[in-house]
Amino acid sequence: MLNYLRNHAYDTADTRPNTDDIPQRTEQAGGSAAATEPTPSATPTTFKLQYLVEEGKGTLQGNDQSGVTSIEMDAAEKQTVTITAVAADGYTFYKWSDGLTTATRVDSATKDISVTAMFNDARVQINLDQGESTIKQGESLTINASVTLGGKSYDNSGVQWSVNDDLMQNGASYTFTPNATGDYRIKAGLEVNGTYTSQELMVHVQAPATTVSITGVSSMPAGSTTTLQANVSNPSGDTTWTCAQKPQWSATGDNVQFSADTVGSYTVRAANNGQYAELVINVTEPLSDPTVTPEPSDSGDQFPFFPFGDGD
Repeated sequence: MLNYLRNHAYDTADTRPNTDDIPQRTEQAGGSAAATEPTPSATPTTFKLQYLVEEGKGTLQGNDQSGVTSIEMDAAEKQTVTITAVAADGYTFYKWSDGLTTATRVDSATKDISVTAMFNDARVQINLDQGESTIKQGESLTINASVTLGGKSYDNSGVQWSVNDDLMQNGASYTFTPNATGDYRIKAGLEVNGTYTSQELMVHVQAPATTVSITGVSSMPAGSTTTLQANVSNPSGDTTWTCAQKPQWSATGDNVQFSADTVGSYTVRAANNGQYAELVINVTEPLSDPTVTPEPSDSGDQFPFFPFGDGD
């Protein structure tokens, strides 16, 4: 029997369990929890960021948005966000409600943020009460300026006045008194909330008007001579004299001699710079020379009269 078992033992399968991996399976089954279970991570920190604009005065650009009036987002801690405030027409950026004065802001998220972009009204306009004008040299022209901001009356004391780009003064009005002829460009300008506006007008200055008058007699006897004087203000060149009734007569200067041999009415004209004055002189009959007429004498001899009386 023993020999039989020895000779046939290989024909019997070994059904015992495999124990070679028992340590490994034991380690896997009983391993530490740290090696088999994930460690829970901390909840990410986020902040709420809110950006607004004053209604109707501008828009925002940033966070892949533009032309909007508000931007809101949740930002991770220390996330960088760039937002730009864009002013609407007629307005200029002033500041953010937290005091930042640049239109573009870069925020690092470390806390909740809620800010509003603020704007200034820049709809400034100047109006003048005078238009293009023509005056004489020596005359004056006063111009008044009114200012509106956003359609409402605004302080006009800061208006700057210039003449042909030369600064004259600041104030609500300006009085222009030219001392020479020519064309002058008068400009009124003002800057409000970063916006500059101006109005201007042209003033044409002409030479002062020439006036002429004549000093002289109104009548004279024929054959006599009289002196006539021209009184000319703001003259241009010489004063010339003519007389329609004496076409052959003319003269130049402020003082001239005039005579007429024939009785009649004579109109003398003095002219300067297109202006003239006339004087009518009536020429009368010439004066006759005085004649001494002897008084008539008694006829006959003249004898002395002696009274009667006793005589020797």
